[in-house]
Amino acid sequence: MAALLSTNDGDSDKVSAFVSEAKKMKIPVLQPDVNLSFKDFGVMKRNTEENPGDQDQIRFGLRTIKNLGDAISEHIVDERKRGGKYKNLEDFLTRNAKHKDLSKKSLEALALSGALDSISDRNIILANMDELLDFIKEARSKDENQASLFGDLDSTFSELKLNDPEGKIVHIKTGMNDELEYTLPMSQKDQLFWEKELLGIYVSAHPLEKWRERIEQPGKNILSLKKRGIIGQATIAGVIDELKEIHTKKGDKMAFAKISDFTDSIEVVIFPKTYKEFQDVLKVNEIYAFKGNLERKEDGYNLLLDKLKLLK
Repeated sequence: MAALLSTNDGDSDKVSAFVSEAKKMKIPVLQPDVNLSFKDFGVMKRNTEENPGDQDQIRFGLRTIKNLGDAISEHIVDERKRGGKYKNLEDFLTRNAKHKDLSKKSLEALALSGALDSISDRNIILANMDELLDFIKEARSKDENQASLFGDLDSTFSELKLNDPEGKIVHIKTGMNDELEYTLPMSQKDQLFWEKELLGIYVSAHPLEKWRERIEQPGKNILSLKKRGIIGQATIAGVIDELKEIHTKKGDKMAFAKISDFTDSIEVVIFPKTYKEFQDVLKVNEIYAFKGNLERKEDGYNLLLDKLKLLK
């Protein structure tokens, strides 16, 4: 499965299909991690230091992260093999600073994809990007033994408690001192958005998780409807992955949406009358129940939308 995923890296539909198949085989497929991932998809054998559990796992490779690049991916893995796991964010930046491709773009890609979760919080990295880039710049020109931005740190994480807007206590693991700005953790919704954006699929969770039991029933998901080959009225729950607005020859607005669930994806056609009714609530990455007429076409199926409902 890891070989199939690596071979089809870049084709999000095929990767999604293989990940779904792996999960059916009870093989966990996990997000990239600078301390565990290889360059390509890799196998984490059970009962090892990297995977102490009793089940083999597959990890996304660093090269699979959009905007990261092959050269820096390979360097991060080689440096880990040479010097051991990265202890914290300072250690990671210091040991990789001299590589020309460690930049704002690549650091954002690593953070937003979850590849740095084991050594720092995603939002802390984003909120302190200017300071981190300054540190990288200094590390490239200074001796490793000189004073650093972060001060004296060990490999453990301190825990910071902050109040979020709803008054709940939020625990943040961080390896930095108070020279860096602390932030609230990224919401799961935002995490999933960036995973889909940078890895091509949702990895750590799925926006439709709370409706999984219902959606997985025959005739209630996109794949089973396609396999049954029955055209006519259907209701599908899904996430809008893409939304494209166009104008008809008469000048009216209509739209095409690509939606997906756990199983597959399908195009939804929204004609002018229906689009006028729902265009204000249609948003990419939101979850809806779509009701309409399932239609067969030359290259598959689409759904001609009649009604939709925002799911929360």
